Amino acid sequence: MKRSFVIFVLLIAGNVYFAQSQSWNTKDVELSNGWQMQSSAEVPTDGHQVASMNYNPENWHRANVPGSVLGSLVNDGMYKNIFYHRNLERVPDTPFEVPWWYRTAFNIDELHDGQVYRLRFNGISYRADIWLNGKKIASADTIAGSFRQFILNVTPYIKKGKNVLALKISQAKPGDLNIGFVDWNPEPPDKNMGIWRTVHLLESGPVSVTYPFVRTAVDTATLQHARITLGMILQNHSPKTVNGNLTISIGNTIHLSKKVSLPPNEKTQVILTPEEYAALNVDHPKLWWTHELGKPNLYELSINYDIDGKLSATKNMKFGIRQVSSYLDAAGWRGFRLNGKKILIKGGGWTDPMLLNPTPAEIKAGVDYAVHMNLNTLRMEGFWGENQEIYNLCDEKGIL
Repeated sequence: MKRSFVIFVLLIAGNVYFAQSQSWNTKDVELSNGWQMQSSAEVPTDGHQVASMNYNPENWHRANVPGSVLGSLVNDGMYKNIFYHRNLERVPDTPFEVPWWYRTAFNIDELHDGQVYRLRFNGISYRADIWLNGKKIASADTIAGSFRQFILNVTPYIKKGKNVLALKISQAKPGDLNIGFVDWNPEPPDKNMGIWRTVHLLESGPVSVTYPFVRTAVDTATLQHARITLGMILQNHSPKTVNGNLTISIGNTIHLSKKVSLPPNEKTQVILTPEEYAALNVDHPKLWWTHELGKPNLYELSINYDIDGKLSATKNMKFGIRQVSSYLDAAGWRGFRLNGKKILIKGGGWTDPMLLNPTPAEIKAGVDYAVHMNLNTLRMEGFWGENQEIYNLCDEKGIL
């Protein structure tokens, strides 16, 4: 009896802790402005000073994030017309053999009890030591790999007002799995070192939602029924057990909810299946087709997790209901089907510019060009885009 009473008191204390806190921010802010960079050969100091409020980055270069070091130097006027004649050969390798500093600042208006702050680095080439407000928060022995995504909980280091973020980045070494332009294209002198994909400040309550996925299956005999499976990672960043409510909306017609209890400081994968939720069995679905076979219909998915009626985390994305399968024909060649219908794959190779600096307009024009050529597939050549934009456009325009 006494033990039950203690547990009851602890649960009440936890509820009061969250109930008394103010509303939590649930934001995903891309940190793309105000970046500066400089060679470490020109910066005779360490990260504690570079990432401090009082440090003055004199004579630093403007940095484009996302992008490469060389791309930023070209934009800043250090190297001109590098794609004319043999000018690219005249850009030396030696300036990029030492680490380069990246530095920016961002502002936090208010700090709330239970608020969680994380930094997400979607792509760093190739290794980085990271500091925030003069504190080292990650080392190059763990922050390594161009195609890896890193999410760092920085709540203890965040301050109200101005916050300073600094990275010391080193280029890839021989044998590292780096961005590649294959042997028939010239390698950039900096080996694409830099922050080549986006950086985000993620704000949430004690629980966050990451890595949502959707898996769909279509009744290919009739095309009148589909099954949807949803998944995501819920993470409790607090030292207390959290009892909350997960709500799912798909368009205006499908609404689900599930009570989810999360242990302290733990991640939990949550999967919702059509066997468990009848609403995930969809009649008369609007299917996703490639542009030459039909309309690339998309559904809007919204994921929310709340604690005592207060929103802790939210995630939104679009997806198409489709089923892709393959088969072997009589001659042993592999063919493909989309929603049960045979489809001829007509594809092209996609690669971003050598300086990793495509504009949104250029990406859109490239995808539109593929549609006008009646292609239905794009293959990523050497790497996979600096952000999600190309994938979103392919979804919208009916490209596999």
